[in-house]
Amino acid sequence: MSASSPDQVVIAALFDEYCTTEYPGEKPDDVFEKYAVTQVLKPRDLSTDELIAGIVDGTRDGGIDSFFVFLNGMLLSPDDPVLRAGDLSVGQLGQHPDLDIYLIQAKNTGHWEESTWEHLLSSLANLLDTGKDDLALEKLFRSDVVERTGILRKAIRSLGPTFPKVTFNAVYVTRAAEANLTDAITERGD
Repeated sequence: MSASSPDQVVIAALFDEYCTTEYPGEKPDDVFEKYAVTQVLKPRDLSTDELIAGIVDGTRDGGIDSFFVFLNGMLLSPDDPVLRAGDLSVGQLGQHPDLDIYLIQAKNTGHWEESTWEHLLSSLANLLDTGKDDLALEKLFRSDVVERTGILRKAIRSLGPTFPKVTFNAVYVTRAAEANLTDAITERGD
């Protein structure tokens, strides 16, 4: 095993401090997901409850650990009125609102895994299909994954007439050195 890079040493220290101060006694792998989400979405200044609500990791998660949808910088929740096609709030947005999606995959490991992208890519076609019914998706995926990705499916349907500017961010977070990324992993990510 190669020696840790200076960046990895700093991240390890910051993560250990985060575990100790924020989630003492919890499993490091579970805390790493929270830490990764906190770091990726730090500029969004979300509450702990908002961050936790977006974490959907578990069995039948389709390769998604966390999923967040923002409209003009504001986090959308599953019951947001703007997700109902024809709601008056949609008309107040104007043309080309910003729709930002963050799909975060977090692995508390010191290496990159190509299978991370494989699992995710095999699920996204179903989970992001605006024509899919939630009940049908729940036969394949856990309900909280369907609910969180459902925010995007509903947003696309309701905001379609406003021609939103959509930015999709798929983020893979691990403690591995960036220098160890393989071409295959980079290509899958792209």
